[in-house]
Amino acid sequence: MLRRATPEDLERLLTLGGKMHAESTYRTIAYDRERASKEISWCMEHGLVLVKDVGLPVGMLFGYVKRPWFSSDLVGYEDVLYLSPDHRAGRTALNMIEFWAKWCAERGAKMLRPATSCGVPGANRLYESLGYTMVGGTFVKDIV
Repeated sequence: MLRRATPEDLERLLTLGGKMHAESTYRTIAYDRERASKEISWCMEHGLVLVKDVGLPVGMLFGYVKRPWFSSDLVGYEDVLYLSPDHRAGRTALNMIEFWAKWCAERGAKMLRPATSCGVPGANRLYESLGYTMVGGTFVKDIV
């Protein structure tokens, strides 16, 4: 079942966030649960935190709608999409993205800009299968 997250989900979302962090290209920097908690809480209040629930959350998507610094048009952004590895088969990720896209459209977004900078295999193919186009890339360099 897909549903909006509630404050009661926060601890589980933090645990999922730690797992996502460990799998991602961000793993060379610290995972700060307190900071993550504040960001998730902000997104619950001002955006969309969607969870895949099978008795407890096993997946999450964080999205929001805002105006870019250069335009008065609204754009939908997705900063986090993560499913536990044992829940990646099937349509769950597609359904989460479609839910987010509809949610953004209902709020007046004229464009959708999901982010896939964590390096999880298959993320680009997933968005391309839904008609999204890769328009750039993210560079990274560890300096410490």
